[in-house]
Amino acid sequence: MLLRAWKPISAMGVFMVGSSTLSLLSVNYTTATNASLVNAGQPLTTAVIAWVIYGDRLNLVQTLGIVSGAIGILIMIARADLTVLQSLEFNSGDLIMLIAVFGFGSYANTLRIIPHNLSLTVLMFGVFLAGCLEILPFYIYESFTYKAMPKNCTTIMWATILALITTLIPTCLWNSAVLVVGVNRSAIFANLIPVFGAALAIIFLNEQIYFYHVSGAVLICFGILLVIKGHKLKFS
Repeated sequence: MLLRAWKPISAMGVFMVGSSTLSLLSVNYTTATNASLVNAGQPLTTAVIAWVIYGDRLNLVQTLGIVSGAIGILIMIARADLTVLQSLEFNSGDLIMLIAVFGFGSYANTLRIIPHNLSLTVLMFGVFLAGCLEILPFYIYESFTYKAMPKNCTTIMWATILALITTLIPTCLWNSAVLVVGVNRSAIFANLIPVFGAALAIIFLNEQIYFYHVSGAVLICFGILLVIKGHKLKFS
C-alpha cells in the first residue's frame, strides 16, 4: 500500500522533513520574532493552497477568525508596541521560513489524498523515511563543505528529544486532527504556538505576564472559535 501511494508520500516527505529543516535553518539568519511573524501566516497559506488546488473556500466567519488570530500573534510578538514592528528588518532567513510555511501548508493539504486504509503509524514511517532519504544528499554536502554534526552524548540526547517530543509525537497528533476536522480548521491551531511558548516561559523561566500576553491570547483563542464556528456554519 505504501508503494502504491509513493507519489503523495514522497511529496509529504519533502514538505514535512524539508520544511522542518528549513525552519531550523532560517533562525540562523533571522530573529525568533521575525520567524514567528512569518509562521503566523501558516493558517492563511494553508487555506490559499486548499482553495487553489482543491477549490475549498473560506466563509466570512472563518476569514475573520484567521485575521483575529494573526492580530493576536502580532500583539504578543510586538508587545503591543507598533515601534517594535516598524523596527523589524527582513532578510534571507525570513524568505527561508516563508518557504517552510508553504511546505507545512502543502503537507496538510496532501494528507487528504492519502489512502484511508493506511494506518497512521505506517503512514508516518513512510513519510519520515522518504523525507530523510530526500534530504540526505543535502546533509552529506553540508557535512563535507560546511560543518559536520558533532557525534557526542549531548548532540545525540538533544537530537532524540527533538525527534520524539517536538517532531514525531506532535506530527502524529496533528495528522490525526487534520484527518478528523479538516485542513483549514486544524491549521488555525498553529496560532497557539506563541501562547504556549509564553505560558511555558512564565511557568518555568519565571518571566512576568503582561497585558499583551493576555490580550494576544484572547484574540488568538477568539480566532480559533470563529474558524470552528465558521466550519459548522459552512456544513450546516
